Amino acid sequence: MNRIKIVNIVALVLIAFIFGCDEDELLELAKRHNLNERERNKIMAELHGKVAEGSSEMVAADAIARKELVTLHREVQAERAEFGKQRDTLEQDRKELAAERNRDSLTASAMLSLGTLAACLAPLIVCWYLLHNSPGDADDTQVSEMFLSDLVADQPILLERQNTNPPKLTHQTEPDRQEE
Repeated sequence: MNRIKIVNIVALVLIAFIFGCDEDELLELAKRHNLNERERNKIMAELHGKVAEGSSEMVAADAIARKELVTLHREVQAERAEFGKQRDTLEQDRKELAAERNRDSLTASAMLSLGTLAACLAPLIVCWYLLHNSPGDADDTQVSEMFLSDLVADQPILLERQNTNPPKLTHQTEPDRQEE
């Protein structure tokens, strides 16, 4: 900055000598130049002060904005983590539900198959039991004699009879009444 002043003053002095100015005019011209230079320096200093003040305000505002940005970023990260946990929980629940549905389906089909098998085997088991488990000491003749003696007896033991005479058919007539 000082070099520029010196160069300007030297340039003015040379101009004054070339055109033939006197010293008073030259001195007055140098004073005006110094005044203008002082005013410019003053204005520049004010501008530099305002720029510095604006820069410091901008730095402070930037620091506040960065703090807010960091806070918002942390909140977003926390929300993302929470959403991730909820998504994982939901996925786990979905897998458990799918496994339970599969297990229930297999259980139902197994129960249906076992029920069908039991229904098919029951008659076969009853027939096998009846064929292989005949009465021990009693043979068929003894059982037949017992049933015949019970049918012929006046007081049956096995079969209880209410009416000993069977009902007659309505279209038949009694043989005793026809002869009379």
